[in-house]
Parts: sequence; structure tokens; C-alpha cells
Amino acid sequence: MKENLLKPGDLSLNLKHPTDGDRGRYVSSIENRNIIMEKTVLLQVKGSENSEQR
Repeated sequence: MKENLLKPGDLSLNLKHPTDGDRGRYVSSIENRNIIMEKTVLLQVKGSENSEQR
């Protein structure tokens, strides 16, 4: 297991089988004392059943 998981650039989210239901906005927040760092990503799922029909 990695020692310092909060090292900058060392965080990830892995979705093994994403579906259209997983699509949307994801927000990650880290609070350190009085500082809050926040990152937002918009997940788009390509190749799922519903996206192929569009």
C-alpha cells in the first residue's frame, strides 16, 4: 500500500464498469486545517447502451 496517499496528484477514482447512471458531476474535497481544496470533474460515459442509441 502507498505510504502518502494525499501527495499531490496521487489520488484517483476508478470505475470498472461505468454506465449512463454514473454520468454526471463528481466533487472531491480535501480539508487541511482551515484550507479546503476542491476539484470537480464531469464524467461522460461513451459506448454504453443508451449513448449508442442517441
